[in-house]
Parts: sequence; C-alpha cells; structure tokens
Amino acid sequence: MHTSFAGKRIIVGVTGSIAAFKVAGWVSTLAQEEAEVDVVMTESAKRFVTSLTFSSLSGRRVLTNMFSAEEEGTISHIGLSREADCIIVAPATAQTIARLTYGFADDLLTTTILAADIPVLICPAMNVKMFEHPATQRNIEIVKTLGYRVIEPECGNMACGDYGKGRLPEWNQVSEYLLKELSDGDLKGQNVLVTAGPTRESYDPARFISNRSSGKMGFAIARAAFRRGAEVTLVTGPTSLDWPAGVRVIPVVSAQQMYDAVMSEFSNSSVIIKAAAVSDFKSAEHHLEKIKKDDATLTIKLVPNPDILQ
Repeated sequence: MHTSFAGKRIIVGVTGSIAAFKVAGWVSTLAQEEAEVDVVMTESAKRFVTSLTFSSLSGRRVLTNMFSAEEEGTISHIGLSREADCIIVAPATAQTIARLTYGFADDLLTTTILAADIPVLICPAMNVKMFEHPATQRNIEIVKTLGYRVIEPECGNMACGDYGKGRLPEWNQVSEYLLKELSDGDLKGQNVLVTAGPTRESYDPARFISNRSSGKMGFAIARAAFRRGAEVTLVTGPTSLDWPAGVRVIPVVSAQQMYDAVMSEFSNSSVIIKAAAVSDFKSAEHHLEKIKKDDATLTIKLVPNPDILQ
C-alpha cells in the first residue's frame, strides 16, 4: 500500500501532557501508512504514557535519553535529525515551547531540534489559562520567527475541567500540515483562490432555491493546493464538510455574496479555480414573511445572478 507518508522518516517528540495519549494513535496511523517513526520522549512524558506503548505502535525503539543513546552506539541527536524528513512535537507543553524559545539543549528532544535543518511542527497543548498567558503567547510568536510551524490548538473541554483553547488538534487536521511540510512545495508562493459548494437564493424566510452540490470537489482542490505549499482561500457556499486545515475559508450563502467575495480576492490571487455550483437565477423579490399555501399555484419570477465565471 502506497500512501503519502510511505517511506518518510518522521520524528515525533512527545512531552509531558495528558494529551500524550492521543499522540499514540498518531504514531500508530503513521506506522500503518508505512512511515518510519522515531519517537523521542521527555522524562515527564513517561509519566503519562510508557515508552513501551510507543515502541509497540511504531515497531521501533523509543529514544528517551541523549547520553544512553550515544553510549550504546545508536543514533545520536545529530544523526537522528539528519536522517529524518520532519519533526513534530506533540503535545508541546508551555515548558517545552519556552525551552525552544531560548534554545535550551538539555535533553534529547531539544538537542535534536537544534541540530535539525528539516521542518519542525509544534502542536501546543495545555490549560487555556496557560495558553493565553502573555509569556506563552510571546514564546509562540518567537518560535514562529525561528522557522517552526505552530499548529493552533483547538477549543473544547479539558482534563482539568476548564473549557477553552488549548486542546491538542485532531490527527485529520495535523496530518494536513505534515503532508504540506513533506511535499515538494511546487505551489509555494502562489495564492490560490477556490470556490466550492452550492449557493442558496431565498424567496421567503423559510424557502430557497439551490442545487445538490456537495462542495467535495472544491474542498479537495483547496486541500491539495495547501498540501503543495500554496496559500489557499476557499469561498464556499453552505455544505456539511469540515473546513480544510490551514485554508482560509470565506463562507457565503447567495450567488451575490460569492461574487462579491471572489471579486474582493481576485487581485490578490495568482490562481483561481471555480468549482462552485452557482445558481444562475434568483427570485426577483424576497418576501419578508413565509408565503402562505392558500393558492393552488405559486409563480416565482426569476432574474439572472451576476456571472462569476466572466
């Protein structure tokens, strides 16, 4: 089975957070998709998940101690980073981010990152108050300037009982960023504008004219362009699809709204792909109240919508 991760060597740095258990599933998925996964755990990470868990899931020995690795003649932090295609730190605690900010090299994970000239992805995961603290926000901005890509955490309920931003993102989101870093990046520097989905043309507060477009084609195009390194803007009508990770999404409803959104982004776009199913016509008038069904027939006068394809 050939996958996008097949043959890639990925270092997964696991630090001390309850979210570490979620990363075990990521490692399992990568291994099943034929990636070579080297898990590097900090000492605090082992308080939440055992190294045996990651070793069993990856099929490879887990690295935890810089000095024991060198004494045993195995991969050092220099060799480890040279042979890998990408590093992903997940979960990345506030402590870990602070250490990366100031270039600390006091364990195998931080020394491996400092020695690396490959993409490094950081996935913060912590209590909402810790994430929102000015010191943490400052450190995140600093690591971005160092060239590390930070994947924003999600909002939700936390293990401590709080609710807010700080949850580790789901794998289907993180994998998109990882695929982008592992791609050839042949669309890097391009601003791609994609339209997707249907539009809806209301003729009273309860009813509208639309079509059966799912938006899947446009979303797939936007996702593929992002993976290939482009900055992607997706203008989409109403769909039930999850928004693609890393893509700037502009939700619209009517054809006029889609037209206005496309025109506002037109001059900034180097590539435009129009995959939306735009309504050609709309009702000539919009009733402020629901139309009663007293009459046996209903006639709706239609007028043309603006042509986005021009």
